[in-house]
Amino acid sequence: MNKKYLLIKNVNLVDVEKERIINNVDILVKEGKIADINKNIIDKNAKEINLKNMYIMPGLINLHAHLFGTGMPSKNLTGGASQARTLKLIKTKVGDKILNKLVKKSLLTELYSGTTTVRSVGDFYYSDCKQRDLINSGKYVGPTLYCSGFAITAPGGHGDGTFARSGATKEELEKLIDNNIAHKVDWIKICTTGGVMDAKEVGGCGALKMSPEQTAWCISYAHKKGYRVASHTEGSEGMIVGIANDLDTIEHGAIIKDDEFKAKYLPKDKKITSTLITTISPAIPFAKFNKELTKCDDIQKSNADIVANGIIETSKLALKEGIRVGLGTDASCPFAFQYGMWRELAYFKKYVGVTASFAVKTATLINAQILGKEKEVGSLDKGKYFDAVVTSKDPYSDLKTLENPYCVFKKGILIKKKPKKFKKYDELLDKLL
Repeated sequence: MNKKYLLIKNVNLVDVEKERIINNVDILVKEGKIADINKNIIDKNAKEINLKNMYIMPGLINLHAHLFGTGMPSKNLTGGASQARTLKLIKTKVGDKILNKLVKKSLLTELYSGTTTVRSVGDFYYSDCKQRDLINSGKYVGPTLYCSGFAITAPGGHGDGTFARSGATKEELEKLIDNNIAHKVDWIKICTTGGVMDAKEVGGCGALKMSPEQTAWCISYAHKKGYRVASHTEGSEGMIVGIANDLDTIEHGAIIKDDEFKAKYLPKDKKITSTLITTISPAIPFAKFNKELTKCDDIQKSNADIVANGIIETSKLALKEGIRVGLGTDASCPFAFQYGMWRELAYFKKYVGVTASFAVKTATLINAQILGKEKEVGSLDKGKYFDAVVTSKDPYSDLKTLENPYCVFKKGILIKKKPKKFKKYDELLDKLL
C-alpha cells in the first residue's frame, strides 16, 4: 500500500474555516498533500479507505508545549532535591540519552492523540531541535515541530537553571539568542515574569524578572535577526512591556492593572500586534486540586489560583477586543499530559465561553495562522498537507470525541497507534470539564 496515495471515501468533512460540516465527501491524497476534495472521486491507482459515518478534521496544533516531561505531577517540577538530582543527571551522557528518548516519546504521544503540529517553547540542551531534525530527515514519523531550544531570561527569572539560560547585559542576552540561532531554533523564547513553580512569594508568578530594557533588547535583536519571539508572561507589567515592544506571542497572559506603569511604557493608542496563547490545561487543575495531588506548596497553590484566573480573564478580554488568541497545553507541566490537546479545547469552551466549533477552529486554522503556516496546514483544503484526525462523532457536538481518535493522518501516512494514558488522572480531570 502506498501510504501517501490515498482516496478517503464517504467521510463527513469538518470545515473549520466556516465552522460547518460537509457530509459525505471524498478526499484524494497524493504524496502527502490533498489533491482533490469532492463528491464521488474515482481513482483506480489510489488505495481506498472508506470512512462512512466518520468525521475528519485537520490535525490539532499545539502552540505551547515542553517536551521533557509527561505531565505527571512530580517533585521534579516543583523544585527541591529531586529536581536538583534530575538536572545533574541530564548533563551526563546517560542523561542525554534518557532526555532525548523522553522527548521523542512526548512527540509520538502528541501525534498518536491527534496533534500533528507542535511548537516547543523551552526544552533542555536543544533536545527539541534534535528530534525535529530526525523527523524532518525521515528517521521516524512525528509531528511537524517548531523549536525554541533553551528559553532566555534574566538571572533569577522563570526557568533559570532549568529549561532557561540567563543573561543580564545586552551583550549577554544577544549572545544567548545567537547561540540558539546557531542551534537552528525556529522561535526565540523569553521569560519576562516569574512563574508558578519557582515563585518565592504569593504574587511572585507575575513579578517582572526581565527589566523593560532587557525585554526590549531581546525582542528587537531577535526581530532584527528574522526571528519571532514568544514570552512567558504571567503579570501585568510583563504584558505592558511585551505589547509596547511588539512581542509576537504572549504565553499565558494576565490582566493589565498598573496604570502608572502602563503610562510610562505603553504609548497611548498603541495598536496591539501581539497574539495571546491561552494555556488553561495545567492552570485549572493546579488551582483546584489539593496539594497532596499536585505535590506543590502553599505559595505555588496561591500563585496557581492567580495564573488560572489571569489566563481565563485575559482570554475573554482579548477575544472581546478582537485580539488574536491561540491555544497550547503547556505540556510537561503537572496535569498537562502530552496527549491532552483535546482538553485544552474543552477548557477553552467551558471557562472562556467560546463555542465548540470556534475552539476547533482556534486549535487548527487560527493556530496555523499564528505560525504563519496556514498555506500548509490548519484546514483540509486542496494543496495542503493531509494532516488529519478522524473521529466517530461530530466534534462540534462533543469535543470529548477528540479524546480517542479513530485514526490520525500525518502527511498522508495512516497512524492507528494509541498513546499511553494515565487513567487515574484523566478521571479526575474529567470532573473539571
